[in-house]
Amino acid sequence: VTLKLVAQWANACNIFGDPETLRHKFGVLREHCETLGRPYDEIIRSSNLNVILLKPGDDPVAATEKTRAALGMSFDDLSRMALIGPPAEIGERVQSIVDAGVNYVIVYFPRIVYDHEPMHRFAEEVIPNIT
Repeated sequence: VTLKLVAQWANACNIFGDPETLRHKFGVLREHCETLGRPYDEIIRSSNLNVILLKPGDDPVAATEKTRAALGMSFDDLSRMALIGPPAEIGERVQSIVDAGVNYVIVYFPRIVYDHEPMHRFAEEVIPNIT
């Protein structure tokens, strides 16, 4: 029902999920748009990601310790809700959602208020490689 309403009235939608889920939901949205005679590409299709950008040689468990402590999570719990990895790996994962139909990515960086470096590294090392 929501995607039908998006097709009829909205300028944007934010969908969360893996690439397969996104492909499916955007396919449903496209069908609704076609039925209504609305251009599908007129709708901003966003998704949000939590990103923990690792440096070369970082141990993922150690590198996420402060974030996990603040959230009260194990590494496994955090890795289910966030992309954790080096720039190349994060870039591949972002590219996979772009390939699935996302044209606007909202990125959250845990603890960014304390350290802006991950955001700058993302801008320099990940974004330029997304097509």
